[in-house]
Amino acid sequence: MTADDAAAFWLVQRDRGVVLEKDPRFIAWLAASQAHHQAWQRALAIWRQIGVCSDPLLDAMRKEAFSARQSTFTTYWKPIAASLAAAVLIGVTGWYVIGAQTVRDMAAIAPTQLVPTAAEPVFVAGTNGPESFSLPDGSLVTLNRGSELAVAYSGTNRAVRLLKGEAFFAVIHDPGRPFTADAGTYTVHDLGTDFNVRLTEQMLSVLLVTGALSVTTPTDQEPIVLVPGQRLNAASGQPTQVVDADMSQELSWRLMFVEFQNEPLEMAIAEVNRYGGAPARIVDASVRNERVSGRFRTGDPSRFAMALAEVYPLNVMSRADGGVDISRR
Repeated sequence: MTADDAAAFWLVQRDRGVVLEKDPRFIAWLAASQAHHQAWQRALAIWRQIGVCSDPLLDAMRKEAFSARQSTFTTYWKPIAASLAAAVLIGVTGWYVIGAQTVRDMAAIAPTQLVPTAAEPVFVAGTNGPESFSLPDGSLVTLNRGSELAVAYSGTNRAVRLLKGEAFFAVIHDPGRPFTADAGTYTVHDLGTDFNVRLTEQMLSVLLVTGALSVTTPTDQEPIVLVPGQRLNAASGQPTQVVDADMSQELSWRLMFVEFQNEPLEMAIAEVNRYGGAPARIVDASVRNERVSGRFRTGDPSRFAMALAEVYPLNVMSRADGGVDISRR
């Protein structure tokens, strides 16, 4: 049984009315490995496409899956998964071969920077945490706290600009109206996918979760096409990089958590402080590169520091402003 096969089975269960978030079997399967998480995200994206697709073969496969009445996972799931896995496979094949080329073509001919840098924000996330908004076409955007997004839709284009902060986009496929997301001097050209954009004073990062997209930059002659699980990093004066990313870690902010894997303490502190609360502060340079790991709730840097001190050789001293100072123990 492959991860994609299992994802197809769980899709059928969800559409039959099973609340997967409360099903211990699904929860255990999803948490078992990053490969399961990625398969589930891929299947969700393809399922959305199948739901609006007019291809009679895919439509027949979808109906066949729903017509099955077997109910137990271990004995009867294979006939269901067979048709769904085939549909997902066809969808994936078309998506990555045709979709990637379409994105390249779109990036080459579509005008960039459709939303001016001085545009007024349309959506703004407050200080209490991430907020989700519906875009005019039904696509969804989740903004991290303090983030701002401008929108400029027309009859031929769907364009947004991330003015500050971080945004997760779940874009509805519409071949007649390309979707672009500007951030700084960079433009993301999207074709109905899920992706994350983060903009700081130092750099821009674009993470592709599902589907296909490309990024045009001021210095690269050709659009950079990403595949799911890849992150583009762009910083002024430095070559653009494309690296593999841990999506669970990268997207944990949407659940008001941050996750670190062998991260330097200095960078972890900066990330935690970004979510508000009296800041934690390093007062001992010898601990700046101490490597830390773990998953922590946002909004309380002091609690974060104290949790680290339980595991790592750190000393935490409270300050009058409610923050803490961190040194080596």
